[in-house]
Amino acid sequence: MVPPPAHTFPLHGPGLRGAKRPRVVIVGRAGSGKHSIFRAAAATATRHERLAGIGPAYEECLVEVGIDQISLVALPAVDGLHQLDAEACVTLKYLLWGDRWPPIARHEAHQPASAFAAPDVLLVVLDATALERDLELALELMQMGRPMVFALNRMDEARAKRRFIIRAGASPARWRSLPWCCCSCSR
Repeated sequence: MVPPPAHTFPLHGPGLRGAKRPRVVIVGRAGSGKHSIFRAAAATATRHERLAGIGPAYEECLVEVGIDQISLVALPAVDGLHQLDAEACVTLKYLLWGDRWPPIARHEAHQPASAFAAPDVLLVVLDATALERDLELALELMQMGRPMVFALNRMDEARAKRRFIIRAGASPARWRSLPWCCCSCSR
């Protein structure tokens, strides 16, 4: 019997593994469902650590996406970038700089305690039942200039409350061109 012919598939560029894998950070307000999304995508081995040794811990794991990998990180909740408490301020610094804080921040009491690279992509989780307040945070995060993907969570609850989100009618016009996905993750 003749063995079947071997098939080869060309790869278009190097794989995103090891040091090349992108760092995707899940960020959102308290109660938006970001940790539910993290747990749904996370591997069994997650790492928990505090940012600069204070505040709630972040979670991190590797996620296999086809032949590539991403480093998925769930940060503590951030309600907005104005009037930050000490914990949210540290989270903002990690979103901006990772563990490479600029010289102007050397005077800060809580310095990075471990390696934590700045994110390559932000996955912003928006609560579809309270979209107005979550869009404020999204607008603030857009000012950082990082690539973003928006996850509209709790869509089932929004539909039950007769709240329908029509992306084609999004205003301002720049919202229509942003990457969105809809989901319903619960605790």
